[in-house]
Amino acid sequence: MARVDAAELTPEAFKEKYLRPCRPVIVSNALNEWPAFKRWTPQFFAEEFGDIEVRLQGDYFYDYKAVNPKMTTTTLGEYLTEVWPRYDADAQTPPPKGVPPPNIRYQQQGGLRADIKQIFGWLSGPTKYFGYEAFRRLQDHWFAPRFLPRGGYSFPWTVFAAGQPNRRWFYDWGIYMSPKGTVTRMHTDGSRTHAVIMMISGKKRCLLVPSSASPWFSNKGSLIKQPYFRDIPDNYKAQLPVRAIECIVEAGDCIFIPKSWFHEVETTESSIMLTYNFLHGVPDLLGSLVDHLTIGWGGAAFLEGVPDSNWRGL
Repeated sequence: MARVDAAELTPEAFKEKYLRPCRPVIVSNALNEWPAFKRWTPQFFAEEFGDIEVRLQGDYFYDYKAVNPKMTTTTLGEYLTEVWPRYDADAQTPPPKGVPPPNIRYQQQGGLRADIKQIFGWLSGPTKYFGYEAFRRLQDHWFAPRFLPRGGYSFPWTVFAAGQPNRRWFYDWGIYMSPKGTVTRMHTDGSRTHAVIMMISGKKRCLLVPSSASPWFSNKGSLIKQPYFRDIPDNYKAQLPVRAIECIVEAGDCIFIPKSWFHEVETTESSIMLTYNFLHGVPDLLGSLVDHLTIGWGGAAFLEGVPDSNWRGL
């Protein structure tokens, strides 16, 4: 998998080499100019947003109560000062065994009214949702990496956004906070969109599988029993027409994950990241619509033929 330095990648080169052919890439030193790169720490978020209630999530985008009914919601401050430290290597109070660490994914109000506000940038606030508040109050802390196109975005939620995702809400924008050991299991992003993951701190191990493997995956399975893709025996993975790509992303990196590519992400060092999704140009939009019709909306992905296993030990 390619890794290039941000200083050596222009928007034109990015479009030609990676965006149009749907080829993933890691861009190093992509966030060095961001104020967020120096300021966004667990302590910063605990001080700025500590009183906001957040929902804990497990190893996919469901509530953590599906795994541990005793841990559903908490304040962001309590999560960052009491829950997060339990997963550090030198933690004095270790976490329960056999249960994946809880993580914080962006949260936003739902419904048509909220969607309209997002599209036109009418997020005036304040609100009770961490995702909205972080977007509203931290707009000057970050901006689109300079190698990304300045305009031409065609996905409906960003059609009014031009090249300013820190001023207008891009699809699936959010800040993720995850302690060491967190895994977001194999999936494709919703609406068949491209994703950029921008690492503020920490380190993640990514497994990527090209979209050509779609016939070998299904969205029907058990999130409780199905093993992580990393743990599936090689004899099952051998049926795939392509091999999974493994890579490490760390602080300052931005990884581009093309639409319809499967990916599983493991936090190997407690991390904070920012992400959003997009489509660029009319051909991109039409291709996404075709993917919708032929292989579905996206979501959890299970390799066909792999038997369920009591992998969590619950």
